[in-house]
Formats: sequence, C-alpha cells, structure tokens
Amino acid sequence: MKEKINIINQSIEEKKDRLKEKASRYIDAIVISSDSALPQGQNTTKSSSIPPISYLLYGISGLSAICALATDSKILSLCISAASAFGGYKFSNAKKDVATKTSANSNISVAEMKNEITSKVLDAVKKTTNEWEDFMGSKQKEVQEIIASSLLDDNQKDAISSKIFLYEVIDISISEFSSMMSSAVNVSDIKTQLNLYKSKLLSAIDMAATKQIAKYNSLV
Repeated sequence: MKEKINIINQSIEEKKDRLKEKASRYIDAIVISSDSALPQGQNTTKSSSIPPISYLLYGISGLSAICALATDSKILSLCISAASAFGGYKFSNAKKDVATKTSANSNISVAEMKNEITSKVLDAVKKTTNEWEDFMGSKQKEVQEIIASSLLDDNQKDAISSKIFLYEVIDISISEFSSMMSSAVNVSDIKTQLNLYKSKLLSAIDMAATKQIAKYNSLV
C-alpha cells in the first residue's frame, strides 16, 4: 500500500510542475497594449493651456475697443472687438475640450483594458483549477481502491478513508484579482498587479499539491 501511495504522490508532484508551467503560459500570453492606456507618469489634462492665438485675438479685441472710444468708427471697431473676443474664447475652449476628451477617452480605454485582462485571467484560472480537479478526482478513486483492496480491517479502512474524503483544491480567488485591478490607473500598475496575481496562482498550486501529498502520506 505504501509503495502505491508513493507512486500516486509522485504523479501529483509531476502534475504540479506541469500545471504551474501551463498557468504561467496562460498569464504570460495576456498582451497588455500601452497604446490604449494613459502615458506612464503623465496626465493628459495638463495640456489644457490657452493657445497663443487666443491671446492674439484678445489683444485685437482690446485694441478695437480702445479705437472705438478714440475714433468716430465706433460701430466697426466694436464689431471687430466683439468678433476677436469671441474668436479668442472659442479657440481657448476648443483646446480645453480636446484635452478633456483625450483624458476621458484614455480613462475609458484603461477601464476597458482592465475588464479584458480580468476576463482572460478568469479563463486562465478556470482552466487551471478544472484540470487540477479532474486530475485529483481520478487520483482519489485510485487511492480509495488501494484502501479497499488492502489487508486492513473494515474499521481501519473507514478511518483512513475519512482522511481523504475531500481532496485539496487550488485556493485562488478571481474576485481578489478584480480588487487588485481596481487600483490600477496605468499600464505599469496593470502589469504589476498581473504579475503579482500570477505569483499567487503558482503559490496556490504549490500549496494544494503539498497538502494533498501530506494527506496521502498520512495514510501509511
């Protein structure tokens, strides 16, 4: 019985290594494009300064107003003044609108990127945990058959069978990743959180395999 359990534990160790390699590939295959994110260390809203042409038009407006007071052509001068002031106002606000829209679009792009990455991570976690559970389901049956065919009496069989009633699962939460991503504001943050979660996933695979091997070792 001990030799058979050792063989199963060896297969769990090998499965752990293969599963970690697969999980790493799943996460590493997630492409993070910097084109649709806020520039790292910059803020697009800073580009809302008033363009030089606005100052020029304001200056023309001011001179026209002075001319209206000093000359007989008050109507013409006042019209030029009003038109220049309006032009300066429109140019100034046009640049502010562009800056605001650029910032808003960047923020939307970052949000969309985070949603897409979260979806891909969820898929990677599902593939990993499902493969582990399918594997452990088959190993659980093998161990139960080993116990049933052993020379132990029924009471002993029941006692050790109760120790392996449930197999270890990969303890990883996708909601934790969603929470981690909520704090990301740029590409650098997203990459950092993704790598951190990858480490958590690999550690969870290690932990599940280690606990399961220890559980089966306790049978002999």
